[in-house]
Amino acid sequence: MYRRFAKHERGTIIVYVASIILAILFAIAYDIKLEAVLYYIGLVTEVEVIYLIISFIMYARKVKQLEKYSNNINIFNNNILIKKTDDIEEKYGDIIDKLYNQINNEISEKDKKMNERILYFSLWLHQIKTPIAAMNLLVENIDNSSKLESELFKIEQYAETAISYLKTENMKEDLVIDRYNLKDIISQCVRKYSVLFIEKRIGVSMGDLDYEITTDEKWLCFVVEQILSNAIKYSINGTVKIYAYEEDTDMPSEDNNIREIEYNADRKIADNKQKVCLVIEDEGIGISKEDILRVFDNGYTGLNGRRDKKASGIGLYLTKIVCDALNHKIDIESEPGKGTRVSIHLNIALRSA
Repeated sequence: MYRRFAKHERGTIIVYVASIILAILFAIAYDIKLEAVLYYIGLVTEVEVIYLIISFIMYARKVKQLEKYSNNINIFNNNILIKKTDDIEEKYGDIIDKLYNQINNEISEKDKKMNERILYFSLWLHQIKTPIAAMNLLVENIDNSSKLESELFKIEQYAETAISYLKTENMKEDLVIDRYNLKDIISQCVRKYSVLFIEKRIGVSMGDLDYEITTDEKWLCFVVEQILSNAIKYSINGTVKIYAYEEDTDMPSEDNNIREIEYNADRKIADNKQKVCLVIEDEGIGISKEDILRVFDNGYTGLNGRRDKKASGIGLYLTKIVCDALNHKIDIESEPGKGTRVSIHLNIALRSA
């Protein structure tokens, strides 16, 4: 800072040094007494030192103020109120204000266009579900319609996934945390995907799932459905196993602390430190070691996705977003040719006292 301050005040320092040199030259030229010259030099030096001290204090304050604003800068809130001490700083301030206004106008225009696109996209997704529902009714009157029914189901699921993708932007506003039975949620998801299970002749084995958990039913269903969809897609035959077990949580951790989640005015659900692990296992083609590290990345399809040209790489990405929002940890273990195991760690629900 001192070096920069010296550079900032170099004009004043140059004038001071020049005045001392000129005083000495005048003293030599006009035979001025040494005492007078020393008195002059002492007076000028004293004034210069006082000026530099005051200037340095003001300079240091301004630098700290700028550092403070620099660490908390926000283009959406132009709250930089720096006292402008001269015309140059006034001009710099005007330039910053104009840039701020221009940037925010650009952002507002882009946000407006994006919101218009999202609005149209949401409307289209809801509209397309109407003809899908109509076609499902027509399919019921067609003989050997199982293949057509499964394709219609896939279209409907793609539309629902797109709707869920849009809703994740403001997911916290859509959450309804409550106490639910895990078995009821899983049974609902399996029934929904029964068309695809039957079509690919893949069995379903459901173990002990009778646990009361704290979650959002709709969003946990979305997570389970995405996992079931992948299990069916990447399995040729075999069985999808779904079971749960109570986890050992003796080791203390911040996540295991009991905390209350308010979901309406008069009731509360307590998140117990006890956890239950929901496991969904398939006997499909599995995931390579290289790909498993990136399965939750947006748009990443891996080797299996490149083989399946229809893969979008969006399902597991959304699954991870939803699990994070619900405070449910999700893990994937897999080995090529030996299937995939997905574990979701849920909170066992207890009524607060």
